[in-house]
Amino acid sequence: IYRVDLSGESFNWVSLVVHDRSSGQQQIKIKMKVVIRESTMVKPAEESPAIKLWNSCLDLTAPNFHIQLVYFYRPNGAANFFDTKVIKDALSRALVAFYPMGGRFKHGEDGRVVIDCQGQGALFLEAESDGMIDDFGDFAPRFEFLKLVPVVDYSLGIESYPLLVVQVTYFKCGAVSLGVGLHHRVVDGSSAMHFVNTWSDMARGLDVTLPPFIDRTLLRAQDPPKPVFDHVEYHPDPMVSLPLQVPLDETKTKSVCSLFKLTRDQLDTLKAKSKEADDGTINFSSFEILAAHVWKCVSKARGLPDDMDTKLKIATDGRARFQPPLPPGYFGNVVFTTTTISTSGELQSKPTWHAASKIHDALVTMNNEYLKSALDYLEKHLDQKPMVSYKHANLRITSWARLPTRDADFGWGRPVFTGPTWIPLEGLSFVLPSPIDDGSLLIIIGLEAEQMKVTVTKSTMVRPAKETPTTRLWNSSLDLKAPNFHIQLVYFYRRNGAPNFFDTKVMKEALSRALVAFYPMAGRFKQDQDGRVEIDCQGQGALFLEAEADWVINDFGDFAPRLEFLKLLPVVDYSLGIESYPLLVVQVTYFKCGGVSLGAGLHHQAVDGMSAIHFMNTWSDMARGLDITLPPFIDRTLLRAQDPPQPVFEHVEYLPDPTPVPVPVPSQENKIVCSIFKLTRNQLNMLKAKSKEDNNTISYSSFEILSGHVWKCVCKARALQDDMDTKLVIAMDGRARFQPPLPTGYFGNVVFIPTATATPSELKAKPIWHAASKIHDAIAKMNNDYLKSALDYLEQHLNHNPIVSYNHTRISSWARLPLHDADFGWGRPVFSGPPWISLAGLCFVLPSPINDGSLSIVIGLEVEQMKLFSNFLYAI
Repeated sequence: IYRVDLSGESFNWVSLVVHDRSSGQQQIKIKMKVVIRESTMVKPAEESPAIKLWNSCLDLTAPNFHIQLVYFYRPNGAANFFDTKVIKDALSRALVAFYPMGGRFKHGEDGRVVIDCQGQGALFLEAESDGMIDDFGDFAPRFEFLKLVPVVDYSLGIESYPLLVVQVTYFKCGAVSLGVGLHHRVVDGSSAMHFVNTWSDMARGLDVTLPPFIDRTLLRAQDPPKPVFDHVEYHPDPMVSLPLQVPLDETKTKSVCSLFKLTRDQLDTLKAKSKEADDGTINFSSFEILAAHVWKCVSKARGLPDDMDTKLKIATDGRARFQPPLPPGYFGNVVFTTTTISTSGELQSKPTWHAASKIHDALVTMNNEYLKSALDYLEKHLDQKPMVSYKHANLRITSWARLPTRDADFGWGRPVFTGPTWIPLEGLSFVLPSPIDDGSLLIIIGLEAEQMKVTVTKSTMVRPAKETPTTRLWNSSLDLKAPNFHIQLVYFYRRNGAPNFFDTKVMKEALSRALVAFYPMAGRFKQDQDGRVEIDCQGQGALFLEAEADWVINDFGDFAPRLEFLKLLPVVDYSLGIESYPLLVVQVTYFKCGGVSLGAGLHHQAVDGMSAIHFMNTWSDMARGLDITLPPFIDRTLLRAQDPPQPVFEHVEYLPDPTPVPVPVPSQENKIVCSIFKLTRNQLNMLKAKSKEDNNTISYSSFEILSGHVWKCVCKARALQDDMDTKLVIAMDGRARFQPPLPTGYFGNVVFIPTATATPSELKAKPIWHAASKIHDAIAKMNNDYLKSALDYLEQHLNHNPIVSYNHTRISSWARLPLHDADFGWGRPVFSGPPWISLAGLCFVLPSPINDGSLSIVIGLEVEQMKLFSNFLYAI
């Protein structure tokens, strides 16, 4: 629930998570701050009729909330652009003619709700936002838009709230939004537009063009009501009740809103499809064809069983369907529900014209007699509330295509976009006219956040092309202490036009050759007689899957890690034991756009990030016909500890916390989300400059400064207790730090973890160089002696697994790794990175895929923390 402090001091809200259409994964939208500056109750400029206005059954069965509209306007250069004095004066005059909008609901003597017209007034808020309307892209409905309309607390009863609420919000870019809420039991969409457009005319100095017709008794039912038709449109809906269809994944229980544009050419193509009917005698309207197409698409997208009934409900304006028609300007609800039913199988197996014919026939029945019967039916069932199913099999479509949605010019130009703020009901859709009058139509729809469908089409075990050493490869303590899962990488490639684009025959042959030199990747884990895990190198092979996905890679936006990406890699079942699974698993997935993803999983106890990229890039070189540039150095005994181990340092980085903060039990409030944040070269330079503040003379590396900044931001976002210790754990490559350095191409794990410790209060109070200095000191001690001591320490503690503490941050820099060099012959990837981050506080630094000097921060945090982290990260 949103709350407005009408003193004008603040506007607070519960932030909500938006599901992007591109995945079932949560996408964090930057929080837009809206501050209310002034609140006014605008009353009619002149005395208006003081009456109790009777409401028809169509009014009383309308939803009990305000129709919410938001209009966006770009600045036109006028000095008085969107002067609220002009707006309020015009509103005051408009409320004289449209006086019910200035009233309040009240129960009549018989308990029926009426409008008490006493000129109580409309709520008018003036607000400011730190956002810009260009941030809203195509203006698809989103939760953020709810901040642009005053919020009504319905819990206080029907007599407590205004029937009209308005908010003018000024954005920092100079643009304005006008958010309007008109109670649905007072007006339908047609009357809402009538009022707003008249108000805008009056702001431009015009008179009322079309006076509202206020008397609603024209829609009075018979007494007693005598419906003569079976009004199936008001019967309970078919429901999806099959157990297998109840979504177990929470991402499938959320509705998302999207906006789709259909051009004039696409609409003409749909129209042409209607001519495919056998007799070709029925000329279907554009709306009938479009509604049929949307109905078919929704049914297919939901994956409904073939024998499942599905209803299409159409909001139908009855004004012109009565005989005689209602007077022009009738002000109230005249929306009937036209309904047609089909099975999902029938819809999907037959052409579009078949669904259009059902819609056509249903609309034809909506004549004078049927509508009058509907009034009687609704009057008899005023207290009956239709049952809403958990997952709808049904669709409701409302067309605003012929409404003057963009005529609200208050004197500074027409809006660039007008539409609903948000669609709260899954299966509800709107058809809107084009904002640029190009003959196109917009479809706005709310549907469940269905996940991407990936179908595996082929599975192969790729073995080395030649005989390889048959050996048991010893693993160092660094290998054995690495996490027991596969490092997961996903590469995305756009189609380059080649006829053999991502030919898996080429890929598999190159992989087979690469496994000759990198033979441990074709092996399996096995325990020796002492129980120590080794790699049994017998050329068992790597798993190679080929798959197809029903999405396009543009759906993935900035490629931030998401649960969907896990479908782009083979799934490994670790429960079957270490000897059961391949150490290398690969999946090539073809998207319907022609693009491809390459998902690779390399077991972390076989390789670290450096070795993983070494392998992937060598494989890609061989696919292009090149020889191995850097052969892998396989022998891991160079990292053997002393016997017996004799660590000479304390190694606090591996010590458990004295009082670890447990990871919270996952819930809706604290579940992990992943985001990617780009820091440009200029922003990185600004951070670098900050390290010179307060006369600091030490020159810190870019990584030390960036890590310090991220650490500070995470601590602030988590709101940790001031006196609590928090660690920054850094994944550091030790290859070049040994004396002598390890051989070039060393293949295995050489990751150590220098760790800096501070209190949150210390980090927040002191400048960035203070955090950087702690990181610098932790890294500086990672010399040859310290690393050799660490090998001994880890060998002593192979069976010790420290408790993961919630209050720490872990950072791994891939900034200097050749992450985007995996060109298999069809170009470099457009993006490479981890598919998902399962641990809160785990962060990766990635290089730019376009070599522009920027870096990307990929991080997993809790939902609310991520929003705060974003704000802190960019507050450089």
